[in-house]
Amino acid sequence: MNCQKCKKRVATVHLVEIDGDEKREVHLCVECAAEQGVTGQPPGGMEFLAGLINEQVGQELASLAGMRCPACGCTFLAFRTEGRLGCPRDYEVFEKALKPMLERMHGSVQHVGKLPANAGEEARRQGDLVRLRRELKRAVDQEDFEAAAALRDQIAQREQSGG
Repeated sequence: MNCQKCKKRVATVHLVEIDGDEKREVHLCVECAAEQGVTGQPPGGMEFLAGLINEQVGQELASLAGMRCPACGCTFLAFRTEGRLGCPRDYEVFEKALKPMLERMHGSVQHVGKLPANAGEEARRQGDLVRLRRELKRAVDQEDFEAAAALRDQIAQREQSGG
């Protein structure tokens, strides 16, 4: 499409003006647009938006980079560089940054066990036995001998039946 003013050069600046129900379009080349005071850049365009985003992200990264675990001294920047946390307390200290990362990587922030969803039946059976033995130990530690006896019997029954 050629410029509507000079009718010689290709129109690269397209202006749309809406007045009530009426819509007017003007198509100009860069030179004719400049003559009319149109720069081709919207006021406060993408540069302004990019500046706002960078400012916000930059502030957040700066606040995270300065965080340090009081227990082990690990910084968030060290975690991002090395890929390892220093101690269990780091999950609390860096929670704001870790939650979105864990959600992206694992689909959840709640631990639901060590067996993957596609684990075989034998792996599930073994996992069940481990869980029952853990509950048995807890019942014995709490001196809940009736629950411990029931769990002992349940474990023995599963071990004998193979499931």
